Amino acid sequence: MCDVVRVRVVVARILCLRFPNWPVQVAARRLRNRGEAAAPLALRTRAEWTDAGVGTVGGGRGGATGNVAGLTGVLLEDWRLVRELFPAARTGPAVVAVDRGAWERGVRPGLPLAEARSLAQVRPVRGGKREARVKPAAAGSAAAGHQGDASGGAGVGAGATQLSVQFVEWNPEEDRRELELLGEVARRFAPVVALDELPLPDSLLLDITGCEHLFGGERELAEELLREISDAGLQAVVGVGGRVSAAWAIAHWDPSESEWRAVAGGASGLESGVHPRVLSGSWRVRCLPVGSDRPGIDRLPITAARLPQADVSVLRDLGVGDVGRLLRLPVQDLPSRLSAEAVQRVQQLSGVLPEYLVNLPERDPIVADWSEEQPAQGLRDLMWVLSRLSAVVAGELVRRRQMCGGVECEFRLGSGENLQFAAGLVRPTQDAELLSEVSSLRLEYLLADEQRRGVSGAAGGEVVPEGYLRLAVEPVVLVRLRALAAQLPPARQRSLFGESLTAEEPVEHLAALVSRLTGRLGGERVLRVSERADVRPEFSLRCEPVPDAMQAGGAGAAERALERLAGLAEPLDRLKTPVRRGAGGVADKQSSGSVIAGCVGAGIPDATSVVPRPLRLLEVPVDVTAGLLLDGVEPLPGQSFVAAEQQLRRYPQVRAEGQVWEVEGWSAAERLQTGWWTDRPCQRDYYVVLVRGGSRLWLYRDLQTGRWYLHGVFD
Repeated sequence: MCDVVRVRVVVARILCLRFPNWPVQVAARRLRNRGEAAAPLALRTRAEWTDAGVGTVGGGRGGATGNVAGLTGVLLEDWRLVRELFPAARTGPAVVAVDRGAWERGVRPGLPLAEARSLAQVRPVRGGKREARVKPAAAGSAAAGHQGDASGGAGVGAGATQLSVQFVEWNPEEDRRELELLGEVARRFAPVVALDELPLPDSLLLDITGCEHLFGGERELAEELLREISDAGLQAVVGVGGRVSAAWAIAHWDPSESEWRAVAGGASGLESGVHPRVLSGSWRVRCLPVGSDRPGIDRLPITAARLPQADVSVLRDLGVGDVGRLLRLPVQDLPSRLSAEAVQRVQQLSGVLPEYLVNLPERDPIVADWSEEQPAQGLRDLMWVLSRLSAVVAGELVRRRQMCGGVECEFRLGSGENLQFAAGLVRPTQDAELLSEVSSLRLEYLLADEQRRGVSGAAGGEVVPEGYLRLAVEPVVLVRLRALAAQLPPARQRSLFGESLTAEEPVEHLAALVSRLTGRLGGERVLRVSERADVRPEFSLRCEPVPDAMQAGGAGAAERALERLAGLAEPLDRLKTPVRRGAGGVADKQSSGSVIAGCVGAGIPDATSVVPRPLRLLEVPVDVTAGLLLDGVEPLPGQSFVAAEQQLRRYPQVRAEGQVWEVEGWSAAERLQTGWWTDRPCQRDYYVVLVRGGSRLWLYRDLQTGRWYLHGVFD
C-alpha cells in the first residue's frame, strides 16, 4: 500500500490592531470611568519633561540619555520621540495629542501649553453672547476628520462654543499598561499577541496563522475582534498581511477619500469589503491578499514604512514619497543614505529579513514555585529543583490543554537579590523532561559563560563571583518557573493509514536537539543557513537563528524551518538545468557548447539537473590565471567565449594552495552578473572543472579583467 502524502501549505498571517489617536482615546475613557464630563480634550506633557531634566551626554534618539522625571527604558524612548516630533516640549509643557473638539478650537499637537490655552479661551462679545476665540473648522474638513477619527470626547458643533478645552496630563506609562491589558481581549483570537515595539505604541500585533477558520475567515475574525474592542468603549482599525511590516503599514494608513478610491478601486488587490461610496472613516478592516502583500502596500505613503523621522525627510528630499518607490531603490545604496534602523525596516518590508513577535505575558500564567526551610546550594540542587518544577508545569499544561513555547526561571538569593533568565523552545511541548533539560542547560551555559569572562578578566587575581556565578556559591531560597504559552504546532496528515508518526519523529527529535543546543550554547551559536536574494555566491547565503515558538509565525514558522532542516519540505522549483543569470538576477540557459576547445574529454554531464554549487566556498578566490593561459598571453577582458578559448593552454592546469590539478573537462558556462547600481559589480562566467583523479573545482572568469579564479571545491 502506497502512502498518500497530503501537504497543507500554511502561510503566515499577521493582524495589526491599531487604535487611532490612542493617547486621547484612553485618556477620555479614564475620564468617563471617573464620571467626569467629556469636554474637548488635549493632552500635555509635564513641566519637568524638558531638556533641563535630562543629561545630554551620549547618543540615543534625540541625543538625550539618562532619566527624565522617572522615565527609563521604553518610556524614555517615548519621551525622546515626542521631543523630536514637537520641539516645543524641549523647553516646557506642550500639547502632544488632541481630539476633534480641541482641533476645531485651533489647538494643535506641538503647540506650547500657554499658546494652546490662549486659543481655547472663550470671551464675551457684543449682544451679551459668548463665542470661541477661534472660529471652529467645518465638521467635515479633512484636518478635523483626520484628527477626529478616534476622538476620545464628544464632537462639538458650531453652536457649542461655550465649552473650553480640557488639558490633561499625558501619562505614557499608563497608556502602555492599558494597551497591554487589551492584549488579554485579543488573546481569544490568536495565541501570540505582541505589543508594537516602536516608541509611542498604538497597536497590538496578533499572529493569526491557522486561526481564521475558527471564525469563518480572516474578515470575520477581524470584525468579531473589532466588536470586542467597541464593547470596551474604544475604536480600532485592523490590517492583515503576510508580514508584520505589511500589516502595520496598511493599518496605519489614514487615507483621504480620493486616496482611498485610488487604491481600493485600482489593481492593488486590496480587499476593502465596503462599497466605494463609504468614506475611509468607516473602512475598519483592511486585508491584503494571501501571498501578495507588495501590490497592496506599494501605493502607501512613505510614513507607513516605520522609518525614523530623519530618514523620512531624506527620502522626501530625494522624491521618494511612497513605499513602492522605496522598495525599488537599490538595497546596496541604502546604507549610504539612510540609518541602520531604516535599512532594517526596508529589508523587513521587502521580506528579506524576518521579524519576530514577543508574546505579552499572560494575566493568569502557569507558575510553579519552590521554597523550603533548607535553601538550595549549588548547581546540582538547582537542577533537581528545576526538574521538580518542570513536572508541575507540565502537569498544569496538560490540564489546561496548552503548549509551552519556553520557560522563564527566577532565583532569589539569600541576600534578597533576584536573578532570572529565559529558555526558549523551537517546538511547543508539554514534555516535563524536555522543559527540565532546556532550563538546566541554559543555567549551565550562563554559569560557564560568566566563569569564562570572569577568569579572563581577573588577570591572575582572585575571581569574585558575580551575576549568575552567585547561584553556584550562595544559597537560593526561592525558585520560580513560569511557562510561556505558545501556539499549537500545525497538524498535518502525511499518510493515509497509521504511518503518520514516522513522518513526525524526525521533526520532534530535531526540535528537541535544537532546543537543547540553544539552551546550552546560546541562540547566537545555533544557526541555520538560508538563501539570500543576491546573485553573487559569496553573498547568496546567510546564517540566522532558528525561530522559536514564541516569535512571529509562532509554531508554524518554527515547524516549517524544522521541516526544511529535516529534509521533509524540499522545494520543487530547485530542479533546474545550469543557467546564465543576467543583471537582474534572471536565469537564462547558456547557449555555448558544453566543452571548451582544446581540453581533453567530453563535457561533464549534469546527472541531477541541479545548478552545481561547491561543498566548500573559498573565502577569498585564488587567482589561477597563470596555469590556464598560454605563456606570454595577457588576459583578455570581455564576454567573448571564443576569445577566451583561444587563450587557454592545450593541457590547462589549476595551481592553487600548493597543489596542481590537471584539467580534463569543463561544463557549460554559468554567467552571473549584478546590476550597474551595486557597489561591487560582479560579471563572471562560472565553470565546473573536472580534474585528473575525479575531483571537481569551481572556477570563474572575470569578464572585466579576463583573469581566472578558483572559488570553490566540490569534494
